[in-house]
Amino acid sequence: MKDLAKQQLQPNFIEFVISKYIYTHMKTPEEYKKILNSTYMSFNLSLEEIINSYPLYKLYPNDNSQKREYTKDIQNLERIKSNIFINKNNLRRDSETITHNITKTNDKIDELNKSNARLSKKFNSLENLNSGASGELKDRKFIYNINLAQNLILVALISGCTGLLYYKERN
Repeated sequence: MKDLAKQQLQPNFIEFVISKYIYTHMKTPEEYKKILNSTYMSFNLSLEEIINSYPLYKLYPNDNSQKREYTKDIQNLERIKSNIFINKNNLRRDSETITHNITKTNDKIDELNKSNARLSKKFNSLENLNSGASGELKDRKFIYNINLAQNLILVALISGCTGLLYYKERN
């Protein structure tokens, strides 16, 4: 019995540990909100820098400092765009993982509810059988007592008749 319980608990324990590991490595919604807000703010600042550097770059195409400044602003913008993309992908992946885990948990709950319904039905039938068995036991005891009383009465009658016959024969 203990081996069966261990076999049933072991996969659940492993899944529990894995799910805790997965959830501890996920960012919370507040963390995502902070990350995305700061990234979007950086994106807006970078756009403002480009808005300022682009006209100067176009006005003075031969000026290397303007060109470097504009190129640096474009690279910053690209880096921020890639960070936004990565963070959105991470958020989507974490969301899918949570959805998958919720689905698995709901399936397990449904399975346990079905098992619980079967076991409850079986328990109720056994409880009814127990009530029926105790009723039958009472009936059998009652019949036994009636048979015992009848047998005692018969023994008494037989003894009385035998004693009476013996008494008559002696006289």
